[in-house]
Amino acid sequence: MVRSGEPMLAILRCFKFWISNGGPFTGLVHEDCITKMRLMSLLDLSGHCSGEIPYSAITKALEINDDVVEYWIVKAISSKILDCKVDQLNQLVIVSRHTARVFGMPQWQSLRSKLGVWRGNIANAINTIQANKVTEDGGQGMQGLMIR
Repeated sequence: MVRSGEPMLAILRCFKFWISNGGPFTGLVHEDCITKMRLMSLLDLSGHCSGEIPYSAITKALEINDDVVEYWIVKAISSKILDCKVDQLNQLVIVSRHTARVFGMPQWQSLRSKLGVWRGNIANAINTIQANKVTEDGGQGMQGLMIR
């Protein structure tokens, strides 16, 4: 059974192998690859947490020292893949939003559902505005406001 995050760790192990054996990947800059893999590992971790990530989980997943955890959090925020708050006292990252690593059928269905709810809310707002307008104008309704 493959646990979440294990594919990322496998890729990081490949990079370690690359360093120890000196085998180049054509056109790739090693440091850029490590940076992207660490950001993707942090994103993967945020996608599988319950909204809170302990610093210790980040150090383990990214294979970094404790003193650079916040650097990687800031890097993820500035890359706009993560919105979170940092609780330095308890050494926790409280995730409010993260970018999905993959956008497949479940994400499309979720988006469709959210858009349906928003559409219903807008229709209710328009109905409320029309009802208030009718009351104010003594029977004349708003023209041209409809949701299809």
